[in-house]
Amino acid sequence: MAVAWFIVRFNITIFAQAIFTPLPCMAERNSALDEPALLANGGRFRRIELSDRLIYKISASQGVLDAIAALPGVKLMPTNRLDDALSTLTVNQRNALKNELLDQGYTQADIDAEFPNLGQATLRQMLKFMSRTKTLPAFDVNTLSVIRSALPEDVVPCEPDVDDVETSVS
Repeated sequence: MAVAWFIVRFNITIFAQAIFTPLPCMAERNSALDEPALLANGGRFRRIELSDRLIYKISASQGVLDAIAALPGVKLMPTNRLDDALSTLTVNQRNALKNELLDQGYTQADIDAEFPNLGQATLRQMLKFMSRTKTLPAFDVNTLSVIRSALPEDVVPCEPDVDDVETSVS
């Protein structure tokens, strides 16, 4: 079995208002991956839920991993080796990781403070940074979209830890 790390956006389904409900509509978040099919094909995985995406570590055949990487909203991490310096990646690969952080809502100042020299950081450090906390989702009735809650009490730790995911899937 081959192993790979992925970042996967949630699919969000918005349902129209139901009759006799005080809510204008409902939304459901789910992974772009067909987890039952992955398990049925002998694959194994563990995931960390972020605010609007998931970090997966998946063990499966190379064909299954290639098919997952081709799905919309799925980003294959450029290395599986968590402790290699990102300097071993190409500039484009490092930029893609930085752009992923920016897309998640981190500022360039946040990234610079955490990683003064991005090339010396490791994928483990970057995934741990991404998964320190998540903001619980909220629903914006004006735009009919799922957004990050602005309430401080809705910022919670992510579980499981990257190290737990690393050791549980091989």
